[in-house]
Amino acid sequence: MVGLRATGSWVAARQMASISSGPLAPAAARPRLADPIGGASHMPIIDTAGLDVVERLPGWRARVFHSEQMTFAHYTFEAGASIHAHEHPQEEAWHVLEGELEIVLDGETHRLGPGMVAIAPPGARHGVRALTAGRAIVVDHPRRWTSD
Repeated sequence: MVGLRATGSWVAARQMASISSGPLAPAAARPRLADPIGGASHMPIIDTAGLDVVERLPGWRARVFHSEQMTFAHYTFEAGASIHAHEHPQEEAWHVLEGELEIVLDGETHRLGPGMVAIAPPGARHGVRALTAGRAIVVDHPRRWTSD
């Protein structure tokens, strides 16, 4: 395991993350918050606590960032909040950390709790409803450019 140390660019990168980069920023604008001990790295390190929280739909608050090929959303959700049925060309994985979600995938309903993952294949119609309050990480591949 490589240890990390903060660099002089850490404060500037954190400010960039919360002020100018936004969830759809190009690769050059994405924050890099720490470098491995002994030199620069090509692996960006992102402190999600420093990202802006966006509420894309009522009851769904997310901190969103992108890698070169993927989109990551760290959600907190309220009981009863829902995401309408939709589809997109990206594969999407829902990893429940806390709480319970009901995910409808191509017409089939699934109940997910902590530690469970649902994977929606590219183009699959899916929707989500929060049965309780909780947290989840959602990853899309390839990178998503819209908020639908």
